[in-house]
Amino acid sequence: MDKIVPLSILLAGISACAPCDYTKLSKLPLKSSVLEEYRDDVTFIKDVRKFGIEQLGLNQCTQHYTTFKKTDGEARTLYRLFVTKPTVLPNSWEEAVHYFAHLTVFREDIPAGYFWSYEDTLEDELRYYTKEGYDVYSRNTADFNEPKSKHGSSLTPSFFTSSKERQAEVVLHEICHDSLEESTGTHLSEKVNEAFCTMFGHVGVAEYFKSRKGADSGEYKEALQSLADYEENALKISGFYQRLQDLYHSGKSSQQIREDRKIIFAEVKEVLGEEVNNANLWDRFPYVKHFSLMLELYQSQNNNLLQTLRVMKDCPNDEEKALQFISSLIK
Repeated sequence: MDKIVPLSILLAGISACAPCDYTKLSKLPLKSSVLEEYRDDVTFIKDVRKFGIEQLGLNQCTQHYTTFKKTDGEARTLYRLFVTKPTVLPNSWEEAVHYFAHLTVFREDIPAGYFWSYEDTLEDELRYYTKEGYDVYSRNTADFNEPKSKHGSSLTPSFFTSSKERQAEVVLHEICHDSLEESTGTHLSEKVNEAFCTMFGHVGVAEYFKSRKGADSGEYKEALQSLADYEENALKISGFYQRLQDLYHSGKSSQQIREDRKIIFAEVKEVLGEEVNNANLWDRFPYVKHFSLMLELYQSQNNNLLQTLRVMKDCPNDEEKALQFISSLIK
């Protein structure tokens, strides 16, 4: 490589990226490209990215968050729409996934569907399936784009409206995905991939604030509390998910299932503070299903996040084999 950071030996073990100029990338976005009112915000993100790469072992060739868009409209937005029947709850995004980009395709017999597009806002599909009585959930974001695309993940004004903790968590989470792919050379199962990077993001934020602000700082303590809260909610959501699955396969009448699920959804609302349905929970599931296991993996590696990322390089792509591999590291 043209220029190498001091931790190059450690980074080499987990980053199989193509040659890149890390020093150049670390300076992006350039100050001249950022509106003055957001320069301190961008400086913060650059420091988080630097910490993640140099201290936590993230991919130093990442293109994530190296550009700034003056308006949200200039950023590339990923539109996502989750659709399920009221009595069907998928176990993964891969179940009955339907990709589409430009053409509007309606399927009345769809058991479950996940639509995504960078070009279509999916508003027609949202209205259609809502009218037809399906559970629908729309989640659009400009915070993530494919790391290798020319568009990349940009920083936007709306991104900076989130708390510093949340901003840092998103950055570390998304670069973690990039790093896992570079390290393993493949796409891991989504529930392994998302759970691991969610853990990495939350723990990484805590380590960042501990390093930058100190162990007695409010930022560090708040990050630790957020980590504990997320684990607690992850366990609860996984429990609700299983209860709903049991209900939908109980053999009860459709009317009774609809009545019983209202009770469960009311309990979920108390935990999450918002209305949910099958589609909403389906979107959340990959992030929470194995979160506690990933936290155990981190703890088994002496609470060393860099080492935890390193051992994931041998993780199998198949979910069942991946879970067996991770469990073997914990024992």
